[in-house]
Amino acid sequence: MPIKRITPKGAAKAYLDKQLKMWQEAIINNLVYVGESALTQARNGHRYTDQTGNLTSSIGYAIVVNGRVFKKSAFEVVKDGKQGASAGNKFLQKLISQNSKGIVFIMVAGMPYAQYVEAMSLDVLDSAEVMAKKMLPNIFKALKL
Repeated sequence: MPIKRITPKGAAKAYLDKQLKMWQEAIINNLVYVGESALTQARNGHRYTDQTGNLTSSIGYAIVVNGRVFKKSAFEVVKDGKQGASAGNKFLQKLISQNSKGIVFIMVAGMPYAQYVEAMSLDVLDSAEVMAKKMLPNIFKALKL
């Protein structure tokens, strides 16, 4: 007795493509949630004195899918921090151009002195990173990934 195909040609591929797209959207939407949570933590949980607003204004994130920006946070100007917002956006764009494969989450503090503030234990992005690293395994577990 010969084997006979009863499903339409391409139905299996269409089903798998649909499932893949669904999982990808779930991962991306959860990364947006993590990004917004981390952004709130970084902007509000710092211990440095925000004299000009530039450092806080330079904090932002993006979710990049195969080189295409899916979500990018706004660089909100705090106090007189226009220079910080501009520097953060420029630094984020640079990192986006360097990450063109897969699903990528990027978070930045764009002012050049951010690493020095971090080195003084004044928390620019550290607590946001710790929080994101705690959130991601729970999200992936819930998604069964």
